[in-house]
This record gives sequence, C-alpha cells and structure tokens, in this order.
Amino acid sequence: MGIAAAGVIAPVTGTVTSATDTIRGWAGTALTAPTGLPVACDNDVCAVAATELSPTDAPDASLVYAVVGSGTGVRCGVAA
Repeated sequence: MGIAAAGVIAPVTGTVTSATDTIRGWAGTALTAPTGLPVACDNDVCAVAATELSPTDAPDASLVYAVVGSGTGVRCGVAA
C-alpha cells in the first residue's frame, strides 16, 4: 500500500518528521496501514513527481515538479 502525505516524511520509518502549523500535531505521526499490509510512504509532492515520468520516456528524461502550498516554502520532487 502506498501513502503520500504532507510534511517531511521519513520513507524508511513511515513517520512524519516535521510539518507546518497548518496541520497541528502532524509531526511524529506514523503512517501505517491498519490492515497490516506493508506500506511505502513519501511526501505528497515527491510521490506525484515520481509518477510523471513513465518507463517509455527517453532514458535521459528528467523532471522538476515544484508545488507552492499553504505551508512555508516550496516543496520539490525530482525524478530522473
């Protein structure tokens, strides 16, 4: 199962390591599935960026995907 969430996500542990004040109490949240299924976690913007390049794109294709949200700063996902 894949979970994409706002904030800084630690993909290995599946934990929200930090977030803006827009989502109070979000930092420290474990993104796990109550179903007991294995879970892959990442930041929401990185997850979207990862899907924008397909295996049929040129081998040297690259993408920079930036989103300005309600939080502080710009979150970027890069896929190459």
